[in-house]
Amino acid sequence: MVSRFLWIWLVLLAVVGSAGLYMTEEVYAWYNALPLSPLTPPNWVFPVVWNVLFVCMALSVALVWDKISLVPFGILVVLLALWSFLFFYLQNPLWALGEFVVLLVAEFFCLYQFFKASVGAGFLLLPLVVWSAFAYYLNLFIVLML
Repeated sequence: MVSRFLWIWLVLLAVVGSAGLYMTEEVYAWYNALPLSPLTPPNWVFPVVWNVLFVCMALSVALVWDKISLVPFGILVVLLALWSFLFFYLQNPLWALGEFVVLLVAEFFCLYQFFKASVGAGFLLLPLVVWSAFAYYLNLFIVLML
């Protein structure tokens, strides 16, 4: 179980690290120049929230590892990284918004699977879905105001 849990952490940290690669001074300047929603939290909130979410995701996966296929969860992790790439690296909020729809479908599918396998795992994954819905709104606001 320890090696499995370690593998999950490595994948999640790779996603976190890949998003951080895009956050240069130029990217911060570009992002802060976008038409941001009045509900947009300060920049320091995002890494704090994402670290908490990744801990919840890892714990959730650890609870269902032997009960369900984790292929959908793997796809979800890839989609999270893809959104960061589209939004920050390519600086294309519209493409990121389109990808976000697929990401939300993947999150709801995983949430359903996790709740079926373990109520605790489902509740640990729920904050990701809630935060993603909020992040979708933030992305949509930017697209609509451009």
